[in-house]
Amino acid sequence: MNDHQPDTGRELPDKNNRRNPLLKALPQRIFFLIFLAVPLLGGLPVLYAYIKGIESLSYQQAQCYIIRNEWVKSSSGDARLDLEYSYSADGRDYRFSRYQWGLDNHASERNKDTRRFVKSQTPGEQVDCFINAALPSEAVIKTGSTHKIYEALFLLLFLLFGSWGLFVALFYPDWAEKNFKMDGDSSGTD
Repeated sequence: MNDHQPDTGRELPDKNNRRNPLLKALPQRIFFLIFLAVPLLGGLPVLYAYIKGIESLSYQQAQCYIIRNEWVKSSSGDARLDLEYSYSADGRDYRFSRYQWGLDNHASERNKDTRRFVKSQTPGEQVDCFINAALPSEAVIKTGSTHKIYEALFLLLFLLFGSWGLFVALFYPDWAEKNFKMDGDSSGTD
């Protein structure tokens, strides 16, 4: 029996080219999926609050009445603002509890303004608030966001890089396998 195959001038297909195309660049896909998931899960609330904070700059000023305004400490020592105020818009009465778009009235070093507000405003007092004209059930006492622009930009960069890497790994798996080495060798030599 002759084990020698005749030379037809064609190369036999490479074993790597015959594997399932869904498995190509699988480590790269998993890496970029995780890289994208972390800022999505942790960062979307920050981006949402930042966008809502920017939107709140165009809210209409109105008068609100403080119903509740105090710091509540939990057993772990954390504090949050227990705030509720009422206002009227479009002939209806509303109640809302947001001081500013951000981390939902939790205490932080950034919220020195919030602490001053709690000390200076008591229930029954009238204060300025800002109402979303498109959605009158939304209002804030202070416009803007507790988040800084660099936080939103940093998260946005992570999202863009993760999206790009996942796109490349999904639609250009050969290029991704060649250029995104995932074999554990970080020496830089092949």
